[in-house]
Amino acid sequence: MIKEIGDKLDTLIVHIPMKDPEFGACYFATSYSKYLLLNSNQARNKMYFSFCHDIYHILNGTPNYINEKREVHLNQSYFENDNESKASFFAANLLMPKNQFKQLYGLYSVENNSIEEIAVKLMTFFEAPYVSVLIRMYELELLKDLTGVKNLLQYDNKTIEEIMEALWIDKDCLLASKKDEVKYLFKSLEEEGSRLVAKGLLSDYDF
Repeated sequence: MIKEIGDKLDTLIVHIPMKDPEFGACYFATSYSKYLLLNSNQARNKMYFSFCHDIYHILNGTPNYINEKREVHLNQSYFENDNESKASFFAANLLMPKNQFKQLYGLYSVENNSIEEIAVKLMTFFEAPYVSVLIRMYELELLKDLTGVKNLLQYDNKTIEEIMEALWIDKDCLLASKKDEVKYLFKSLEEEGSRLVAKGLLSDYDF
């Protein structure tokens, strides 16, 4: 589905398992092309958020650097500046629609789950990052008592996994796909380069 959305947005999306799992995505555009490099070494729920975050930049533009427009998304960055906050808010709305989110929150609350258990269940259902779920709960004014919420934001992956195990929840959304499309990218470059050389539109040297 990600590739199909990229086609609709006239943007080439390439999955690359980058070394740093906290590196989300890199989007850049020239006057004639748009590219999004999506890190497949991050947890799947974080990758979806990174993708939705950058859809905002694809639709609304990015800062200008020299003669290109570039955007780098890091998973640990939620409130860097106004533009980034808007992109993250857009991603949260896209991944976790208001009405459905509130409905499920109400359902899980009736089941007498703790706040962290509700957050983990919502994280699993929407395949969104844990911290993004907590922020979404706050944005929609679902957290009546903010006591202890700061501690919840500090939960590491191990703690979240322990909660998931206690609730008998599958942990697939925390795994990285490791999908690597670089070979397909090089194949496309070779085919297009050969075509342009044959037509005399590109020199062998440049190819």
